[in-house]
Amino acid sequence: NPVSARWLGSRSPAPFKKDSHIVSTSFFHWFAANGGQRSGHWQPLEGRQNWEGTPAWWQTQIKQVMSANIDVINVHLIPTTEERRITLFQELKALLDAGYDIPNVAPFLDPLITWDGKPKLDLATAAGKKAVADQYVRFYEQYFQYVNHPDAANQLATIDGRPVLTTWHFFVNMNNIDK
Repeated sequence: NPVSARWLGSRSPAPFKKDSHIVSTSFFHWFAANGGQRSGHWQPLEGRQNWEGTPAWWQTQIKQVMSANIDVINVHLIPTTEERRITLFQELKALLDAGYDIPNVAPFLDPLITWDGKPKLDLATAAGKKAVADQYVRFYEQYFQYVNHPDAANQLATIDGRPVLTTWHFFVNMNNIDK
C-alpha cells in the first residue's frame, strides 16, 4: 500500500484551540466518475474516472487524507447524498476499529444545493433557524449512528470545546443572516 496512514495516538491528543493551526479540506463526497461537482479541494489521486464510492475506495480516500496530514475533513451536508455520506461514516468507523487515527470530522452545509429552487429562508424567524439547525442535527445523528465507536465523539472537530460547523454561500438562500 503506497499510502502510509497514521495509527491511533500519532497525532496530538490535545483538542483544537482558537489559536491552533488546523489543516482542513472540504470533502465533496458526492463526486462521482461522471456526475456531481466538477472541482473541489480534495480530489482523489486516482482521477475522477475512478471515483466509485465502494467501502474500499472510501478507506483509500481517508488514508490519503491522513497521509496528507489533514486534521479535519469538512463533510458535505446536502440531503441528496445521504447514502454516500453514510458509507463514508461507516469507513471512518472501520478505520477507527482498525486502530487508525482518522481526521476529525465537521459538517459542511451547502445551502445552495439544500434549498435550491426554494424560497429564501428567513433567519430572523424560528422556522428559518430551525431549518438550518435541523441539517446539522441530521449530520450528527447519522455520524453517531454509523460511527458507533467509543472514540466517535473525540473525532468530531471542535475548537475550545465547541463544535465546528462549516458552510458557504449562505447569502444565496438566506435572508437576515445577521440574526
